[in-house]
Amino acid sequence: GDDKRRGKLQGFFVGAVMKATKGQADGRAVTAILDARRTAGA
Repeated sequence: GDDKRRGKLQGFFVGAVMKATKGQADGRAVTAILDARRTAGA
């Protein structure tokens, strides 16, 4: 359902950040930031 689609989208964003930072970003930190932004309604 919706959660599965959200998970795929979040994975896409984490992957994009990893690609942009050449793997330097902390995946858990990126995920936490995305979660915080989503719950803030951003």
